[in-house]
Amino acid sequence: MVEPIIPGGAILVARKLNNSAIFEKPLLYLKVWIYLLTQSQHKDFKELKRGQIFTSIPQIQKAVSWKVGFRTESASRNQILNILNWLQKPSAGNNQSPLIVVEKAATEMLITICNYDSYQIDQ
Repeated sequence: MVEPIIPGGAILVARKLNNSAIFEKPLLYLKVWIYLLTQSQHKDFKELKRGQIFTSIPQIQKAVSWKVGFRTESASRNQILNILNWLQKPSAGNNQSPLIVVEKAATEMLITICNYDSYQIDQ
């Protein structure tokens, strides 16, 4: 078996990201977006399809938390909800396509990355 070039796989980050609407948003938006991209299924697995992630607001909050000295800071529930809402409707005025689709369940949600194949590198 051939060793992968990047153990654990990789996603593409295009240079055009610098000129995208998300790059103009606060840094937390980009951090959540990259978290969703890297945690999404890269191939169908059980009930999840390629480009999907089953997660919750608290899981996202924990994943994108940061350190300030010895203290851990995290985004509020409302901040995460606002980011997810924006990712579903990035720039209504620019006719930009949604980056994600969210289907809510009781306490968790199924997030599907739109156009996932354009971000995933298969090895």
